[in-house]
Amino acid sequence: MPTFVQEAPGPSMTIDGGLRVHLRNADHASALVVFVHGLSGSGYGTWGEMPGAVYRSDRLDADIAVFDYVSGFRRRLGFSPNIIDVARELNSHLDALQYKRIILVGHSMGGIICSMAIRLSHQKTPFGHSQALIHRAVGLIALASPRSGARAVILGGQKDARVLRVHNAEVTQNSEFFTNQVDTQWRGSGRARYRIPIWAATATHDRFVDYFTATFALRGDQVDTFTGTHTSFLHRHDIREWVVERAARSLAQADVPLRATRSVIKTRFRGDPLHSAWHDAFHGALRRFEVSPDGITIYDATHEPREDDTETHLQVRIIPSGVCDAEATATEFREYGLAMESGRLFALGAAPLGEDVDEAARRLAGYVEERPAAWIAPVSEPQNLEDEILNWLERTKESMTHANRFDRGYE
Repeated sequence: MPTFVQEAPGPSMTIDGGLRVHLRNADHASALVVFVHGLSGSGYGTWGEMPGAVYRSDRLDADIAVFDYVSGFRRRLGFSPNIIDVARELNSHLDALQYKRIILVGHSMGGIICSMAIRLSHQKTPFGHSQALIHRAVGLIALASPRSGARAVILGGQKDARVLRVHNAEVTQNSEFFTNQVDTQWRGSGRARYRIPIWAATATHDRFVDYFTATFALRGDQVDTFTGTHTSFLHRHDIREWVVERAARSLAQADVPLRATRSVIKTRFRGDPLHSAWHDAFHGALRRFEVSPDGITIYDATHEPREDDTETHLQVRIIPSGVCDAEATATEFREYGLAMESGRLFALGAAPLGEDVDEAARRLAGYVEERPAAWIAPVSEPQNLEDEILNWLERTKESMTHANRFDRGYE
């Protein structure tokens, strides 16, 4: 569990793993700025005066947290987890906190861990859970962070080198997730499921992280360069002011009211055409769906050409239980998984119908594992199918509401 103290963070402080939160006053602030160090770094030693400067700034009403984990040289002292487990640990600490808005500040490998924590939050947590980091993160500040891999890894060890190599699997997944699912522009384009602006700072004499990998896919007005080496530039006065300014911008932009326009859940149905009762259940669920106060309605796109389909909000799939283990079904569900990762498919509801439905559902669940908007429901009787489809529609509506999926603009 996080440790809470009511004092300013200082460079001489120590922390042996975990998360320490510095409260500005007796009551928690509404926002939290979290510092995550890089390879071989330490919770306070890496940052110098930076956490204290953010803590004392009158531009921010935010508490400060410092996260520590073992990497690089420190791994020699005993057992230590891999970086994915570190990201999961960070996620777990933040899930236990009640802050409405969270800004993550990561140096070097710490920036990768921050990105990974956000992505894992999306994968592991149902969309309706508003405490998930993916719903509360309003900014990511990456300082000399190899967002597409580092050109040089010094004394990283096998566990660390795994996430530092250029275009390695983990940073590639991070890049794909932020490209497809996250609006990283600080003013927001309104074209992605989540809005988390990313700010990047580079150092002029950085021998480990080059400009391209540190600023990958970011707009020029979200990038700055400072004099110094990979770590020395963190101790400059101007970089401290820059971090305060970017945190303030992120919080201010998060407060900009969103104007929701009318939106549609674009729905497709796939089932055996010989069973008209299945189609009747689908259309019955559409008729029973209540238009929400914010204007979300239903649109049946089942018979539209699929080549014109750039986004489906809910795919309803009904499969006879006896064919759930067929190779074609397995291939199809893997394709559903890829469509969900790319953002072309928002939610999938699948029902094996018939005998041995629990076993069939178990097999199907393996194809959509770790995708929180994929729902597998065994349905033994056709008359229960309509209720289950309606349930998927309601869950999709809730997911779209929480994720700001629908078209939007600024007042």
